[in-house]
Amino acid sequence: MDAEALLDLARAHWQIENRLFRVRDGTSPRTPAASDPATPPAALAHLRDASLSLIRKRNLKTKPAREAFAANPKAAIRAVINS
Repeated sequence: MDAEALLDLARAHWQIENRLFRVRDGTSPRTPAASDPATPPAALAHLRDASLSLIRKRNLKTKPAREAFAANPKAAIRAVINS
C-alpha cells in the first residue's frame, strides 16, 4: 500500500470516529453516571446514540434539535412515538 492509500484509509477511519463519537460527546450533557450504580454509563451512551439517530433521521441540526427537545419534552416524546 502506498502512502496516499494509507492516508485515505486513516482519513476514512477518523471521519467515522468523528461522526459517531465527537458529535455524541460534544452535544450531549454529561451526567454523574459513574457514581450512580442505578444508571450505568453504557445505558446513557445508548440513549445518546438513539437520540442522535432520531435527530439525524429528521435531517435536523444536532445541537439546536437537542436544545429544542430539552426545552419541549412533549415534542421529544411525540418525535419518538412518530418515528
